[in-house]
Amino acid sequence: MIERSEMLLVAAGPFAGGLAGCIGWRIPRSMNWVSGRSACESCCHVLAAWQLVPILSFLWLGGRCHHCRGKINPAWLAVELAALAVTAGSVWLLPPPAAWSASAGGWLLIFVAILAHQCRSIDNGAYDPPERRKP
Repeated sequence: MIERSEMLLVAAGPFAGGLAGCIGWRIPRSMNWVSGRSACESCCHVLAAWQLVPILSFLWLGGRCHHCRGKINPAWLAVELAALAVTAGSVWLLPPPAAWSASAGGWLLIFVAILAHQCRSIDNGAYDPPERRKP
């Protein structure tokens, strides 16, 4: 039988993945990751809270920005699904205290992987700074 704390942990997984993705994307770009607002990568429209619900908002919006209908990078969905898989696997295989620790460790690994990938992308010239993007 799954306990409430385990259900809470599984529900938190995609949120932790979204946060890991957000911070991992912003740090290499010297963007404010504490109080900065999430925005569409195409039109820079600031996203509302309902547009930031992991997995569900991507599916609800059909993978497109609510404002400009620009395509949302499916990598964001993949990160949230990976965090969900790490969390669900931890809950399935481990007792509650260990599942929490294993999930946090998995989320940290996801963050480090994103950070490394983003730093490599910037080093290879794949980064387009916000000042060069269209408004």
